[in-house]
Amino acid sequence: MCIRDRYKQRWYFFVLLYSLLTSVLYHFSRLGYYGPMDKFQTWDIAAQNVVVSATFFVLVFVTLPEWTYLFMAGVGIFVAAMGSVAVGSFLIYELFCGIIMLSVFVYLIIRTIRPIKIRDNTYIALACLAALVAVITFLFADRQRSDEVRYTLVHSMWHVSAYTMLYFALKSIQNEYEMVENRSPREDMAVAY
Repeated sequence: MCIRDRYKQRWYFFVLLYSLLTSVLYHFSRLGYYGPMDKFQTWDIAAQNVVVSATFFVLVFVTLPEWTYLFMAGVGIFVAAMGSVAVGSFLIYELFCGIIMLSVFVYLIIRTIRPIKIRDNTYIALACLAALVAVITFLFADRQRSDEVRYTLVHSMWHVSAYTMLYFALKSIQNEYEMVENRSPREDMAVAY
């Protein structure tokens, strides 16, 4: 794999890192360490929606079409601006994230039933199981806000199951590259050019 190819997917790592940072800041503000919780919550929710949509696109497409980047940015901006608006009994951010999580879940089920060569079916099945738990805990977490102990428990279960799903879903992606071991930096540079 040449150096240019490695940087093509590096953006996803930074999206995950950014999402982790926003989540940590929100949870610290929720504990009262600093800052207004509602502002960090909006930021965290927008970042999580971007991560979920990015994960969906990384799973579905081998090479991402340009419109997917616009979609991910648009989801983040829209959810940050309008996420707390209620539509029926759900907030907009719940609808967006729920639809995208459901899409990831449906994709994982399809790949479990009809495997393809570029996805490892065992990891897809494990991701599917974790996604089911993530969807259920996502739906119940917000309904438990009045009971702090229950909310904390369900929200923690969501984090564990969502990131377990993310791990196995990404682990299922197979590529044609081989691991490079015991090569000198000079050999890496020769391969890159």
